[in-house]
Amino acid sequence: MMLSAVPLKFTATWVQDCLESIYEQCLAQEFKLKGIYFEQQKVLPIEYKGVQLDGDYRIDLLVENEIIIEIKSVNTLIGIHEAQILTYMKLAKVQIWPAD
Repeated sequence: MMLSAVPLKFTATWVQDCLESIYEQCLAQEFKLKGIYFEQQKVLPIEYKGVQLDGDYRIDLLVENEIIIEIKSVNTLIGIHEAQILTYMKLAKVQIWPAD
């Protein structure tokens, strides 16, 4: 299934301007309805020199073990948001695809 071909709609007025957790729940429900495999709030373990480090790194949604969705309810994305998703991609060993 090509995920890019699956439209996800949650444009109802009550959903706009909500907390990130609500958007996450809506997306999760859409994935369930479409039969798309995903994991929600997936914990990413951090290991350094053979030792498991404490850390609470969680991916909002990992779709088909290939796509990380990190939900932000902000007006503008800033550098720290990009750093966060790149860190998650590295920890989850998700391939960074070149931009077309």
